[in-house]
Amino acid sequence: MQDLTTLPLHEVLLCNGYTLDRTKSSRLNPVLRNENGDKLVISKKGENYLYFNTNSNLDRGNILSFARIRNLDVKTLIQNYDANIELAKEYKHNFFTTTKDPNAILNEFNALKTLSQEDIDKNILFKARGFDDKYMSAFANVIKQDERGNIVIPNYKLADDEFGESFKDKLIYVCGYTKRLNYPITKDRNGIDLEKPLKNLQKGSKGLEALSINKHGKEINSIIVSESMIDSLSLGQLKGFDPQATMFLSTNGAFNVDSLQKTLSFIINKTPNAKITLAFDNDKRGRTFTQSLQDYILKTTKKLPNIYKPFAKDCNDDLKIYNITGLKTLNEEAYQEWAYSKIIKYKMTKDTQTRANLLHIFRKLDSLKPLNEENKQTFNATRKHASIKGL
Repeated sequence: MQDLTTLPLHEVLLCNGYTLDRTKSSRLNPVLRNENGDKLVISKKGENYLYFNTNSNLDRGNILSFARIRNLDVKTLIQNYDANIELAKEYKHNFFTTTKDPNAILNEFNALKTLSQEDIDKNILFKARGFDDKYMSAFANVIKQDERGNIVIPNYKLADDEFGESFKDKLIYVCGYTKRLNYPITKDRNGIDLEKPLKNLQKGSKGLEALSINKHGKEINSIIVSESMIDSLSLGQLKGFDPQATMFLSTNGAFNVDSLQKTLSFIINKTPNAKITLAFDNDKRGRTFTQSLQDYILKTTKKLPNIYKPFAKDCNDDLKIYNITGLKTLNEEAYQEWAYSKIIKYKMTKDTQTRANLLHIFRKLDSLKPLNEENKQTFNATRKHASIKGL
């Protein structure tokens, strides 16, 4: 009798109403969605395919678990797979193919050029994300870049995971790396428009993104963990974390405590003096991540981590708001009062350039964190050129 767990689960699900999320998928972890809101990350252990639902820690396992949790007949899933084995062209991806040489990814990463101070000063992504050249100068000759100037962040795993037997002496190793693109990709290789622009490219397998200038664990006094390295660095700059004594970590857009805990435990044990700060996105998914990781850290260290809840959607948006307003404490009252004072300035001034600059600020802030109705009404009631649209 065939072991159903060896069937390519991503292909089975594609034949049963799921679609491939091409922007979130990596070579070793296809991501699938359906109309009910499922977001399933597929992995492979040995010859067996597994999944977990990013929206529920209880929804995980193999194809049999998938069917049982949803009260589905696994035979029907297989029949649909057999009947639709020829998948659409856009789903023809070579998932779960990887190099036989575990050193290949590490060699590729090591061969990349590090950012010089000049590179940092002119980096397009850093400027767009609101990073300060002075703060980022600490990462000169630390952060790497590709031939197009995209920054590259290493991904780490503990050695008993993939390729572990070959890396036992290295304990923790570079399993892949993430390119943060200066210019997002909007089309796939077939010229088909992507549902969302692709901001990152993954090489190798996903792990825990990590940046640390100081490699001596006992001298690290802070650890920041977020969904994106951009957010971890943003919080570092926003709250004045010393980059020389901080380890910046990221779950690289995905999150699963079970898959992260071995690597994270290793890092925590090597940094006994570090205070951990969790800084996940300010949405339902981010709050779920925060609670799961908070519980795990408390269980592991017997200490509660600090929790930073972004005022806007994420830490990078908070940094952008700070750069505009200069507000040391971001809260609704202070934010709306600051905006109101600038709207009054707009109302009182007659200088065209000043008005244009303020209008740009209002629209930028409103896109990051909506201005309240009172502020919008005050602005919209102000006399201005007929071509200027209201907020």
